[in-house]
Amino acid sequence: MNKRICYADDCDVVFVPTNRNQIYCSAKCGNRQHFRSKGKFAWYVRTKNRRRAPPKKCEAIDCENVFNPTKHNQKYCSKKCSSHQYYQDNKEQMTEQNRQRQLEKKEQIAKRKREYHLKHYQPKKFEPKVCAAKDCENVFIPTSSRHKYCSYECGRPAASRKYQKEHPEEYRAYWHNRRANIVGNGGSHTAEELHDLWHKQNGFCYYCGGLLYKTLNSVYHIEHKIPISKGGSNDISNIALSCAECNFRKHDKTDEEFLEVLNNR
Repeated sequence: MNKRICYADDCDVVFVPTNRNQIYCSAKCGNRQHFRSKGKFAWYVRTKNRRRAPPKKCEAIDCENVFNPTKHNQKYCSKKCSSHQYYQDNKEQMTEQNRQRQLEKKEQIAKRKREYHLKHYQPKKFEPKVCAAKDCENVFIPTSSRHKYCSYECGRPAASRKYQKEHPEEYRAYWHNRRANIVGNGGSHTAEELHDLWHKQNGFCYYCGGLLYKTLNSVYHIEHKIPISKGGSNDISNIALSCAECNFRKHDKTDEEFLEVLNNR
């Protein structure tokens, strides 16, 4: 008969069988292979027919997962839930332990933090660059890769500067409203209300009666009858248009007090 290789897992002997059904070189290999396969089969049957625990809900505080436990006494769906629940049950004790540990190893923790900060948060040095504004050629050192302008004025959009020049009354009203909001007195007014007030006063100063400039876009002062420093609001009812001299002389007086000063002069 032709030669064969032994069918055992750990045997590669080439032998001449005595009959056509012989697959192992010896009885020792046959018995060893038989018990090995029988053990595997027995383990498979034992695992397949094992009684499994029914699904249950995780007992952690912030978890509502339903899981299939591998043990009958398993309470949590994962190690994360188990450790979180343990911390909640022993919060005070663990907090005290952590505090004592930090006090004992204070220098080591500080040293580790310094090393980490130097390694990961070391500031980068950028090369000098020219300001990207049209009318500026200053050379500056940027603090970040996105830093394009040498100053706030250069970085301010050109459209904003143009709007400020074309609409001075709206721009001034905005800043007066902002100042009143910062102080907390409230009230606001618009450029249209200032325009109506200009025509209501017929272009004259509210206090001295002097002629203001002919156009609203010219320089004039927005005067508060009751100063903001004394609780006056920024509403249009508390606004008067005046010349620069009256505004500076009035200082923090009310409108009635300042009119008495002008009358007694």
